[in-house]
Amino acid sequence: MRFASILAAVALLTGLVAPDALAQGAPPTIAELTAEGRIHGVEVSPSGRYLAIIRHAGVTDTVQIIDLVSRTQSVVTGPPFAVFMIGAVHWKSDDRLIYSYSGFGVPKTSSPDAPKMRPRFAFDRGLMAVNRDGSRRARIVANRVIDWLDRDPGHVLIQGVNAETLGRWTKALKVDVETGKVVEMLDAGDATTLGWDADREGNVVVRYERIGMSGGMRVLGRGADKRWQELFTVREKDVRAMPDLEVLRVSPDPSKFYVAVKPEPGAASDTRELRLYDLVGRTMGPLLLSLPRYDFEAVTFDEETGEASGLCFWDDVFRCDLKDPAARKDYEAMVARFGSDRSVFLRSKSRSGDVQVIYVQGPTDSGSYHVYDRRTGKVEALGNQRPALKDRLAPTVRTEWTTRDGVTLSGYLTTPRVAPAGKAPLVLMPHGGPEARDKLDYDRWAQAFAARGYTVFQPNFRGSGGFGAAFAAQGYGQWGLRMQDDIMDGVQALIDQGKVDADRMCVVGGSYGGYVGLYAGAKTPERFKCVVSLAGVGDLVAMQKWQRARSGADSPTYRYWLKSIGDPDKDRDRLVATSPITYAGAYGPPVLLIHGTEDDIVPISQSRDMNAALKRAGRSVTFIEVEGEGHSGWDADEEAKALTEMVAFVDAAIGRK
Repeated sequence: MRFASILAAVALLTGLVAPDALAQGAPPTIAELTAEGRIHGVEVSPSGRYLAIIRHAGVTDTVQIIDLVSRTQSVVTGPPFAVFMIGAVHWKSDDRLIYSYSGFGVPKTSSPDAPKMRPRFAFDRGLMAVNRDGSRRARIVANRVIDWLDRDPGHVLIQGVNAETLGRWTKALKVDVETGKVVEMLDAGDATTLGWDADREGNVVVRYERIGMSGGMRVLGRGADKRWQELFTVREKDVRAMPDLEVLRVSPDPSKFYVAVKPEPGAASDTRELRLYDLVGRTMGPLLLSLPRYDFEAVTFDEETGEASGLCFWDDVFRCDLKDPAARKDYEAMVARFGSDRSVFLRSKSRSGDVQVIYVQGPTDSGSYHVYDRRTGKVEALGNQRPALKDRLAPTVRTEWTTRDGVTLSGYLTTPRVAPAGKAPLVLMPHGGPEARDKLDYDRWAQAFAARGYTVFQPNFRGSGGFGAAFAAQGYGQWGLRMQDDIMDGVQALIDQGKVDADRMCVVGGSYGGYVGLYAGAKTPERFKCVVSLAGVGDLVAMQKWQRARSGADSPTYRYWLKSIGDPDKDRDRLVATSPITYAGAYGPPVLLIHGTEDDIVPISQSRDMNAALKRAGRSVTFIEVEGEGHSGWDADEEAKALTEMVAFVDAAIGRK
């Protein structure tokens, strides 16, 4: 039977195709847009015959196994917990796989004695090794894999629990995947040990330790005598916060790490560079790979040698520049197959590479899985993350404009599927960062507003990330100045082109985008009818003082924000002049502030202070504190609630009359 027929049958078997009964033309609801995807991942077995699919249904995940030859399916369930979530799945062989899990609640049971038993709340997490048919379960007490040991089908390297240190992961262990039993302890850490990395042969070669309670980290390597010796120390929060340097992974030479770095001023390359950092000599190696126009976002590695084999980046969509001719040919075929407005990601492949799982996403595709057979060239749909959204999402296109000083910039315009009568009302939605960027991609916020009849504009202004060091640097010290002008010039271009109604416009943004909205309402109050700020900055002086107290005046994090925003002492006049809170007394449009109480990037005091200042001035402001949420990564229900409030607020200001 042809491969295409097999996959068509598989799609029907798995129930991943949207049923015909769905309302194809109705705009999507916020609940549908923010719903968790049905599929968490798809992995193909080493031979390419089987697929393992993590299926999400309510609070219980299962692993679905599909035989691509016999067209049969089976389901591997977890222990009988009330809530059971699967994080990832990995094939050790065609017959044996491992998945990571967490389960909690009162365990379900079918025992006739259950009513007589006293319910006991339980919690468990770790790894579960299981046969493809669901038999021979073996629990592995760990929640992090050091190395899957793909060259060794019988074992896996994990970080194991040390009960004496209250469950801290402080042992590097080799485990038998048939029994779940430890066969060898490779290293024993202590209460400060964070984890390990291994080389391609499965040898533990790098160890990470915590320094104090502030997030500092010490990196150790094996010396010639196999003893651990310190290589360098770093403050973990600085590495996470800094866009100038990112440690990627250990190289085939365990004394060196692949790192992504920003080029030095005057360097031949303007975009992020892939280099090797020598941990022992503490020296940065020569440039390995870079791209001419964009900063790379990810690196591909050769599975045999462990060496870097290509760079992936965001143009309008996600693309990869691969060194291997065969891999490049396969990838380019996939890109041609799915079109220029969708991103293509390789998620999994068989050992030979003949069978590959492709993940595709774009403005009108919230995420779909496909199976590619390199031998036949066939690509068949396996399933969509949110089938209810099929044929119901609004289109997004690239748009360009020229700034007041003659620079051409670009962004994205999402328009309703059914155009409103007359000119469309506009929702300006600047991105956060500011050293981030928008893309031609599925965006829940943009879709939520487009579903209500709004055109959504997402500009990439000077200071955005991804376009090289010089482009990002043009935003340094330009909060409320050049970056704000670029955005307003983009809005004016849409008005001049007759694409939006100049009398019905609002600004909606998060983080830096929230700042843009608040400042727009302060400095151009006649232009916007409402402002929505989620975790936005309102007082630049207070923000910088908080960052200095939190990170330390000599920290890389604070040095970066000095460069991006300015010095609260030396640049105080400029920061006061470009702070939205300065203009609270004469503020224009009504404001909606939303902020998580646990935000450690922009403190909630920023919204609290802005709210208090607007209230004192008798201005129109609504403030919602979201308990327990941070700066991003909110619970789906909380995000849906916040987005509902945001849409309702905009509707009240510029919605249908």
